[in-house]
Amino acid sequence: HRHGHVLAHGLMDAVAFRPALAKIQKAGIYLVITDVQPVAGNGLDLPFVGSDYTGVGSRLGELIATEVTKKGTKTGVILIGNSFPGIPIADGRARGIALGVKVANEKNKTSFTTDEFDDKAKSDLLQGVVAWKTKIRAIGDKFVGAVAVGFNSGFGALMSQKELKYSPGKFQIGSFDTSPELLQGVKDGYVTALTDGNRYMLGYLPADLAWQALERGYSSPPFIETSGLVTRANVN
Repeated sequence: HRHGHVLAHGLMDAVAFRPALAKIQKAGIYLVITDVQPVAGNGLDLPFVGSDYTGVGSRLGELIATEVTKKGTKTGVILIGNSFPGIPIADGRARGIALGVKVANEKNKTSFTTDEFDDKAKSDLLQGVVAWKTKIRAIGDKFVGAVAVGFNSGFGALMSQKELKYSPGKFQIGSFDTSPELLQGVKDGYVTALTDGNRYMLGYLPADLAWQALERGYSSPPFIETSGLVTRANVN
């Protein structure tokens, strides 16, 4: 890549990557951050194509809490499954989810609480299912819904509903990311909503921005949001 003019990069660790990217930037190579970056920004005044994970998490958390309210429930525990605790992206998503539940409480005069836990699904999806079932059983009748910070956790939340023999829609389940299993869960009624990061646009838009900058001299916008919510209304 020594003679390249464009570099698209996912900035997961600001401390580790920023010095190297600063050198590349100084060499005159066009840089764009895609998919992930620190919540506070990349610190290099680079354009970012991806998601405000805390903001998207807030939308998802608010939606799940509001859907629980529609069933006539005003109190209870909404679980937040985080299979990557300590990772800024996952923790940012979890914070957003908790914030969204608080927003829903204020709007709907409810008093839901959140309980974030490490669902152990980071490297073993089946272990995650066991962790979800154990946590749900421990909470008992206070359990009203759940939101997962990613596919690993979402798989555990979905499969726990099936293995505990809950009927579709009995509890409101949301998750970041999509997968064949989670999308089918939406169609079957087990999953209320997912976030879709629009992976195609994560690849296309950085290339488009680079072409505009290099061929036409256009400055890039600082941030382009790509995520949206998937529900039964639009899953097909």
